Amino acid sequence: MALPLLALVLLATKAAAQCKLDRSNYRIVFQDEFNYKNVDEMKASGNWAVDGLDGWGTEYYAASQLAFPGGGILRLKADVVPAAQRAALNKVARRTNIAFVSGRIMSTKAHDPVAVPAGWSPDDWAGFAYGMFEIRCKLPANGKGVWPTFWLLSAGTEIDVIDNGNDEPRRQINSGVLDWDKRNQLCATYGSKGCDTIPVGAWTCGGRSTKDGRDLSQDFNTYTVVWTPTQVTFFLNDREQYTVTSSQAQTHAYTARILANLQMTHDAEAMGITHAEMDIDYISVYKPLRGQYTVSYDQSEQEYVNHVFKKPVNDWLEYVSPQPGSIAVNPNNQDELFFRGTNDLLYRSLRSKDNQWVTGEVDPAQAQNRNWQISGELQFNPKHNLVTYRGHDGQLQSYSFYSGWNHRYMAPAAPRASQPSTTPGSVATATNGDLYYIGQDRRVQRLRWADTAWVHSYLSHARATDSTTLNPAPALGDLVLDNLTTGGMRVFYKGLDYRIHMLEPENGAYTPVTLGSSEPASNAVHASPGAIAASGMGSVFYIGADRAVHRYYWSGGSWVHDALGSGNQPGFLSAKGNITWDGVKKQAIYVGADGRLQSFYQNAAGAWLHRWIDNYYNTNRFKCFTATVESAGAEYPSLTVGPSGNIYYRAQNNELRFFAYTGCRYINPTCENWNMLVAWQHLSHPHFK
Repeated sequence: MALPLLALVLLATKAAAQCKLDRSNYRIVFQDEFNYKNVDEMKASGNWAVDGLDGWGTEYYAASQLAFPGGGILRLKADVVPAAQRAALNKVARRTNIAFVSGRIMSTKAHDPVAVPAGWSPDDWAGFAYGMFEIRCKLPANGKGVWPTFWLLSAGTEIDVIDNGNDEPRRQINSGVLDWDKRNQLCATYGSKGCDTIPVGAWTCGGRSTKDGRDLSQDFNTYTVVWTPTQVTFFLNDREQYTVTSSQAQTHAYTARILANLQMTHDAEAMGITHAEMDIDYISVYKPLRGQYTVSYDQSEQEYVNHVFKKPVNDWLEYVSPQPGSIAVNPNNQDELFFRGTNDLLYRSLRSKDNQWVTGEVDPAQAQNRNWQISGELQFNPKHNLVTYRGHDGQLQSYSFYSGWNHRYMAPAAPRASQPSTTPGSVATATNGDLYYIGQDRRVQRLRWADTAWVHSYLSHARATDSTTLNPAPALGDLVLDNLTTGGMRVFYKGLDYRIHMLEPENGAYTPVTLGSSEPASNAVHASPGAIAASGMGSVFYIGADRAVHRYYWSGGSWVHDALGSGNQPGFLSAKGNITWDGVKKQAIYVGADGRLQSFYQNAAGAWLHRWIDNYYNTNRFKCFTATVESAGAEYPSLTVGPSGNIYYRAQNNELRFFAYTGCRYINPTCENWNMLVAWQHLSHPHFK
């Protein structure tokens, strides 16, 4: 297959490393929670040195810039130095650039035997060789000009956990590993002139991250680095950012000191900054149990990793429509999906061999014909390899590929009563290629391909033995199908009474059944579209009127109700978006009131347990919506699970995203020039001249 040449656009997907930190194999060997009343008390602890005329930006350090506002918080302050005082300070410090006085702490206690290169004095190098180092802090609220840091420094290695000397220091995290020992060797080889031309990537490796998408000055966040003899891994709020192995940047077993300081860049004054603050809650150091650095510090090597379809630079490609049912995956090909754009046109994405997604309009002519444009949910027909949808003229339509994309009406002569309902969730596709839908007359109907045309029929049904009313009950929406082992097709739908109604195949006809007709109103189906999902395992899941997740399952000759979420569950567990069934992981996936993908899955003991798909609370970046209350302008995620278990959905701002259960480590990012300004700025450190 090929897309029209002019429609080709390359959309790269980017995986964010998300392995979760596991501290169970480590123990705390040092921790300071800064429960001091003043600087003198902190000095008396012997944990930290606080003064120094040296600085890595335009600052020098003084004990007066440390404050204790209460609650076990240490505040590092930076204040501009009056111009009249700068000349004297620069003369004493043998510097030329002092513009700020700021706060810094530097560890002084020895935990591991002091180790330095041959010929170096061991003085001032007491500290830690390897371990897990962690700070919980709130970054300065200022913009460009402040340079908050948390880092480790030894005689041959520097590890920057926070090194935010960038344009957005409260949103973008710079971190990395610097092999000063290697740089010294390179400088000795190339000489003093060649030393300044050595690429930063030859002796450092790091990255820049905005993974959380949050303003890191608004709250406390936890920054962790695990340093072992073979690799260094950076974490934000217990989630891996990336790992640098020794093949990219070698670390050395020299003892390192811990530093936290509020540096200031040359831009600070130009940006009008006169004062800045960085608050620290605690600093901790962990060592592995029994001193074995080969123990794991990740909970697992595979987790759900989020990917995004990037919007192209030329900005012509539409995002995913916020209307329900806007994404359809080809169950025969995990590398192909279709979606409805915000302009109601049909788009196709095909993953290439280099793991990129090629996306474009299926048919440019669709833009010129309003009737052909999408008005109802997409369906992919795996039997006949075509995409179906309800058009703006109310008719069922399709696109198929035979030497090009071909459009056709599926039943152009159908009477109005036999046309699909405009209610979302009125169409469902069976694995045998049959198309089921709710008509304008609220009856369930079917289209079946017969040689050369689609043949329409109403589902024949038998009157229920316990009812004298017309059967089956009128259908509202949320039509879903369940393949039976006998080869029949069980049909579920939401009725006008907001109960689940079922058409059970039996002896060539369908027997109507109402599930939970005597249950309380809270067990009824929610009014929002996409509230029902069939599992294919003898059970059907749904979002209740109480916004909890419920299910009915067949047991002992009857359908039994089960509420998976209790009525007093926290609000963020309540379901807001649609629900779908993941046949790969055997879980019911839905969107919670917090905008995040959540699920219920069954453990080995048969109990249904809850989890977040991303397992990472307050992850704004992956949310389906930003609102917490459903409104008339509702945003629907169009949750769809592909054949390999990938979970596709429309995220906030109409982005197309998906979760894939895969390796969650991000090893050795592109290292060249990762943070050149900061890296070269560190060359002024007296130990590395």
